Amino acid sequence: MDAPLIVVNFKTYSTALAEHAETLGKLMADVETNARMVAVTSAFDLSSVSSISGLEVWAQHLDPVGQGSHTGWLEPQTAIARGASGTIINHAEHKVSIDHVRDLMSMLPDDFPLVHVLQMSPRLEH
Repeated sequence: MDAPLIVVNFKTYSTALAEHAETLGKLMADVETNARMVAVTSAFDLSSVSSISGLEVWAQHLDPVGQGSHTGWLEPQTAIARGASGTIINHAEHKVSIDHVRDLMSMLPDDFPLVHVLQMSPRLEH
């Protein structure tokens, strides 16, 4: 059986950015558990948090763009170079199209975890 997965999205709260992100990441790395612990950080914190030994770090979002004239977009290869080893996509605060997800998947390494968040509509009773 695979280990349970615990994904902690740091979001963009002041208590989980910059030096606070590093502190939170160190706390996560120190937890003794059989679960796979993943810190999901802001793009600004990828480098510093991914330098923490024993902690898996994912990007909060990536865009299906290459390097070049894409101001404001989050280019996957740079995120990977800065320490992202996975990403979440289509979360409640940043919804994207299925085309965005498909195009992004084609740009990522085969072993790069991607959690695609789905929102299910409540079942209607007839």
